[in-house]
Amino acid sequence: MIKKTFLFLGSLFIILILVLVYLSTFGVETDKFNKRISEKVKATFPELDLKLDKLKLILDPFNFKINVVTHNPQIKIKSKSLKLKKVSSNYNIISFFKKKFGIRNLIFETEYNNLNDVLKLARSIKDSPQLLILDKMSNNGKLYVNAEININENGQIKENYQISGELKNLSIKLLNNENIDDISFKFNHSKNKSNLTDVSFKFQDLSILSNEIEIKKNKKVYAVKGDINSPLSGIDDKITQKYLNIPSLKNIIFASNSNFSFDIGKRFKFKNFYIKSNINLKNAIYSINNKNLEKFIPKFKNTIQIQNNQINLEYKKNLTISGGGDLSISKEKEIIKYNIKKSKNDFEVNFNVSLNKTPIKFYLLNFYKDEKSNGKLSVNFKKNNDKISLDNLSFISNNNKFFIKKLDLSNEYNLIDFAKL
Repeated sequence: MIKKTFLFLGSLFIILILVLVYLSTFGVETDKFNKRISEKVKATFPELDLKLDKLKLILDPFNFKINVVTHNPQIKIKSKSLKLKKVSSNYNIISFFKKKFGIRNLIFETEYNNLNDVLKLARSIKDSPQLLILDKMSNNGKLYVNAEININENGQIKENYQISGELKNLSIKLLNNENIDDISFKFNHSKNKSNLTDVSFKFQDLSILSNEIEIKKNKKVYAVKGDINSPLSGIDDKITQKYLNIPSLKNIIFASNSNFSFDIGKRFKFKNFYIKSNINLKNAIYSINNKNLEKFIPKFKNTIQIQNNQINLEYKKNLTISGGGDLSISKEKEIIKYNIKKSKNDFEVNFNVSLNKTPIKFYLLNFYKDEKSNGKLSVNFKKNNDKISLDNLSFISNNNKFFIKKLDLSNEYNLIDFAKL
């Protein structure tokens, strides 16, 4: 009798072990909970219809958990449908007996869904003016999301959640009816921090790229930093006229690489703006319809062309621009170098221009230079609220020299003082 009892208990133990191995390795599939889960979701969010495939239950005996997995579920909002690749969760067995919240995490991965459908889902859960505006402004766009959310025993979301994904081919119509097209980026979001990578979009046919943009929340301030680049391309003259309001500036071709940072405070107020840019100005033409210039520059043809200028720009409260490259006042190329500084009340300019191949005539000063002799023009002036100070203006060509030193003018261009002419 004892032998039969041990045999029975041993057999039962082996069967139990095999069942545990099977449940922890292969699990079981069921659809018995689908209707109840769908009804619970419908009761909480009346506009949502949840369709589930079979649930797969896999036992984790060492951690006293049940892993629940389902593939290809769908969420319907009226006539729209959101597709998910996979949804999984861990259920704590001990919490069931203690009558506590047992779900410990939620992991889901979506297909590429229409962004507008996702926004409608978000608005059905909790609407806001921001979601409404984004829904109305956005068009097209495919969104993929992969999220891992951990939940404590009270049913509250822990702070170590991770949400990542990708947005592709989004278009946004701005309030002035202009469009930002082909917006694409990858994202990673955690508590108080978001990272956007591989960012690209087009505005007015100008391609804009960014390797990374980081957004950090510190109390009530959002700190934003990153890079922004534009490959070599031309700007339509209509854009130059519209945004720079310089109708005489045309045929701009440039490339740029920039790093920037700024803070966003209450009421969407921007502050602490910083940018550092390297600009390759391949070409720009500025038209000047001034017949008087031909008296001084006989070969002047009403245009100034800038080519192959490497420009460094930096702004942090004050603006600094430095650079140089080719300058064509006539048909011949000269070399220009410049340094510009702009603060709240002061403006300073230094530039040097070679005039080796450009003929110059100053009849009043009896100063002449032909295209075969070298020449150089240097200018250094400052402007503030009180006056304009021409610290140096010099023109040198062989034995001909012309200087103005320390000439001060009022802001109405009245002569105040000068040291040397």
